[in-house]
Amino acid sequence: MVKIGDRVRLIHMPNYPCPIEPGAVGTVDYVDKGYGDIHFPPQIGVKWDNGRSLSLIVGVDHFEVVDAGQVREWASTSVSDLAHDLDRLVRGAERAGYSTHS
Repeated sequence: MVKIGDRVRLIHMPNYPCPIEPGAVGTVDYVDKGYGDIHFPPQIGVKWDNGRSLSLIVGVDHFEVVDAGQVREWASTSVSDLAHDLDRLVRGAERAGYSTHS
């Protein structure tokens, strides 16, 4: 999962009337795990290099980590947590119209 200080690049922000432009890069300022449902989804607060601050909605907005800054300690993350995160991201991609099958 994304952590504070990671650098992210926006791919697509579909549901915001004044979105950040695709390709914009920013730094993660906070991570709010939300409640994991449609009314309180996880959010990632980003300070964008263009001067704006706008959160990414996990499962709705599409982005990538471009520079994690350090190697993650995956050993401290449980397999069930990783499976849950992956399942949530796949469902969000499918809702957005992306094919998740190769």
